[in-house]
Amino acid sequence: MKTWLALLICLAALLPAAARAGDEPDSCRAGEPRHGHPRSEPRGQRGARTEFFVNVGYSRDFESYRTSPPYYPHEDQSPWGGPALELGFRRWLGPRVALGLMGGYHSLGSYTIGGGSNPTHIVVFPMTSVVTYRIAPRGPVKPYARFGAGVYSVRTTQEISGDASELFYLSQKLRFGYHAGLGADFRVGDVGLDVDAAWHVVTVDDVPYNHLTLLAGLRFR
Repeated sequence: MKTWLALLICLAALLPAAARAGDEPDSCRAGEPRHGHPRSEPRGQRGARTEFFVNVGYSRDFESYRTSPPYYPHEDQSPWGGPALELGFRRWLGPRVALGLMGGYHSLGSYTIGGGSNPTHIVVFPMTSVVTYRIAPRGPVKPYARFGAGVYSVRTTQEISGDASELFYLSQKLRFGYHAGLGADFRVGDVGLDVDAAWHVVTVDDVPYNHLTLLAGLRFR
């Protein structure tokens, strides 16, 4: 685990250097003269720039052993899913490729065994690096693919019903995980709308917590 945390720290340290490389004028590229003025490019197609994002939506648990009897969704809880939040930043190194970091909150809902009254809640907290690749970097709609890997914290709690409900922490463990997704960026000026779907893979003690996130939100510079 310490190895993966060190890798994430190294990635964050390398981002400024990569950004300076992306800011190099076109006139400094190989095979082009080093004098004169750099070639002008349309807004949004220039070198390195940083953007921040805040996305909210829904996360859905698809593990069959938790989505079939004797497991049942608890009362009015969303069956096998719940709210999701992701926020972070990415540094565009050109019109197509970006590196960044992301943190999030993914609720996988609440369930009971045999329809009992004591629900178990599952929440996953991803903290990962992200590589984004724009499939079509021009136009009002820019589809992209994203890939990420890093630390996933999986927290399991149980609510004991009685005269006063109490919440007990059953476990909270850090494990390596990764994700891949597709999305589209509808950008107007410095602020844009983003829609995104991603599949997350993480396992704790041979128990899978794989899930899907469907998100929408804002990106701004």
